[in-house]
Amino acid sequence: DTPFAFSEGWNLQKNSFDAMVVLNQDIKSVTLVGAYIGKGNGAFATVQNADNFQPYHGGNGHGTYAVGAMTNFIAGLPINAWYYNVGNTADAFWVDGAYTLKLADDMNVGLGAQYGGMMPDATGAGDTAGYAAKVAGKIGMFNVMAAYSSVDDDGKASLALANTATGFKKTKLYTAGI
Repeated sequence: DTPFAFSEGWNLQKNSFDAMVVLNQDIKSVTLVGAYIGKGNGAFATVQNADNFQPYHGGNGHGTYAVGAMTNFIAGLPINAWYYNVGNTADAFWVDGAYTLKLADDMNVGLGAQYGGMMPDATGAGDTAGYAAKVAGKIGMFNVMAAYSSVDDDGKASLALANTATGFKKTKLYTAGI
C-alpha cells in the first residue's frame, strides 16, 4: 500500500498484483522498501474477469518499480518518501509526514503534509505537482478535520497524482474524500 500503487476496494473484487516486495529494517526507525509490479487486475477488474491479470501499463512489459523509505526518527512524526518508475509511462515521487500531539486522554490534535509529482515520459506532456495539508483532532467522541490541496498541472498534464494500478483514478491526497 503505497501512495501511487495500492489496492482499492470500491469494486466487487479488490485489485491485486503479481509483484515482489523486499523490506529492510536494519536501520533503527527506518523501513526501506523495494518493489516491482509486473501485472495487476485493477484497471481490468470486473465481475467477468477479476482474475484477468494484465501487464502493467498497456502491455509494454516493463512493469513498475518503486523504492521507499518509511521513517519514524522522532516518535509520533512519521515521514515517508517514495520514488516510482511506472513502465514507459512516467517517473513519480511522493513525500508525506504527520504529527499527532496528545493533549488529554480523549483529546488530540494532528498536522499532516503531502507533496507529490508525476513526470510523464510522453513528449509534450506536462508534469503534475501537488500538495496537501491537514489539521485533524479528536475532542471527546468527535473527530474533526480540515484539509486543503492544490494540484498544478501547468495546462499540459496528462497524469493525475493518483493510483497507477487503476488508471490514475483514486488519490491518497487528504481531500480525496471530499
